[in-house]
Amino acid sequence: MTRQEMITRLKAIQTEMRSEGADIEALMSEATELRAKLDQLEARNKLFGGLPDDNTPDTNPIQNRIIELLEQRTALYPLITRSNVPGALKVPVESAGSAAAWKTENDAIAGTEAPITSISFAGYELVKLVTVSIAAKLMTIDAFETFIVNQIVRKMSIAIEAAIVSGSGVGEPTGILTGVTFAIDGAAPNKVEFTKDGVPTYDNIMDALALLPGDYHANAVFVCSNKTKYKYIRKIKDNDGRPFFDQGMIDGKKVIVNDRVPDKKVLICDPSYYQMNAQKEISIDISDQSGFRNAQIDYRGYAVMDGKPLLKEAFVLIDEAVA
Repeated sequence: MTRQEMITRLKAIQTEMRSEGADIEALMSEATELRAKLDQLEARNKLFGGLPDDNTPDTNPIQNRIIELLEQRTALYPLITRSNVPGALKVPVESAGSAAAWKTENDAIAGTEAPITSISFAGYELVKLVTVSIAAKLMTIDAFETFIVNQIVRKMSIAIEAAIVSGSGVGEPTGILTGVTFAIDGAAPNKVEFTKDGVPTYDNIMDALALLPGDYHANAVFVCSNKTKYKYIRKIKDNDGRPFFDQGMIDGKKVIVNDRVPDKKVLICDPSYYQMNAQKEISIDISDQSGFRNAQIDYRGYAVMDGKPLLKEAFVLIDEAVA
């Protein structure tokens, strides 16, 4: 029985109870059962969408809370380019170094010197299952909703941040470290190496910043592991012996911690040149079928996403030499 059918029947029962000769006991029993089912449905609707009134279509206000929590629990995700395109997505990409040019009136427009390439995005499923006891539903709806969303978003945010940095591209998004080819020579070097068994130095960081084209400096950040940040980066001093790391920043650029970056590696990049497309944003579904005998309910977080770096030149790596 649908929600509308339950409401309609409850109103009918209310009318029938006023009729002469009505079986009050039977009607009361039916009404009590329907009311209980309706209350349970209303609780679910409030948690996972809800219906403000009989004529308003289903909505999903909890989605805004999920996105807000995801941005709060991640450091790189809020900085990347995000899109929500169902199905396959192909994004045209042109180097930021291909600038616009002035032209003389009536002259022909010259073609761009850099070819436009495209990057295709697939869809990979990201899931997280949280099982709770039915007794947990004795909490207030707001407290229960917060508990479920926090549990699911916390785990899924970790997976998303990891994918942005080092996703393999097989069954998951392609990460920066795996999707960008870093080289110390060639036409467009984007890698600086320090001595094997050594540590990153002030000069290494300056050299890396020099390799990052100026177009990407305004939004650039440093990304490294927690160990690298405190054991190596915070100990770096400039040529006058002053700490180079100041108030969480290097050269005015924020230092972001992500432990999927291997120790001693430091990534300098403009995160907006990494794109993640969500064919389906994180949603939460509920089922009590698998846990019926144990009085448990399953809440499943589910999303379909893919991500890839867009431009090699927006990423520079500081790394230890092999030999």
